[in-house]
Amino acid sequence: MTLSKGLVVNIIIWIALLVYLIFAMRHCSVRNSDIICTGVNVVVKDSSRYRFVSPQSVEQILRRKNIRLDSVRLDSIDILAVENVLSENPYIKQRKVYTTINGKLNIEIRQRKPLVRIQTDNGYKVYITDDLFVVPVDGSPVDVPIVTGVPELPFESGFTGYLTSYTEDEKKTKKMTILYII
Repeated sequence: MTLSKGLVVNIIIWIALLVYLIFAMRHCSVRNSDIICTGVNVVVKDSSRYRFVSPQSVEQILRRKNIRLDSVRLDSIDILAVENVLSENPYIKQRKVYTTINGKLNIEIRQRKPLVRIQTDNGYKVYITDDLFVVPVDGSPVDVPIVTGVPELPFESGFTGYLTSYTEDEKKTKKMTILYII
């Protein structure tokens, strides 16, 4: 039984490709454990519109939580811990944290988009975002409609979270209906 010349060439090409892939994967895995984090790139995707979060504030948040990123091995960085710390910030809607082969830790942030600012009669001020999340008003002004003269909100002062978490109680549902009408 003789093998055709084309079949032999195909077998040799496939074997060479397999050997190359094994070598490349081995080389990358060994190199990844040796790479030192050379810097952090923080990109706030919608920073021109909303100024709740800046690259500097993200770095401050990580420093306050004692998460060291500079001059450590890339494989020792706990990316999930970085994401969890960032998810505690009510102004951050989405975050993506990843490393690159050149030694950089990349953090991409999308902020919440406020739809309306509500000011109660007793001075409590909040933004309601497009995903019905309540965030406190900070020093950054946002160009949104302001609703004033609201006697009280269906949640206590200092609440941060989704409005829908307050619609379970019948009494709060009635107050929430009034807020939705506004």
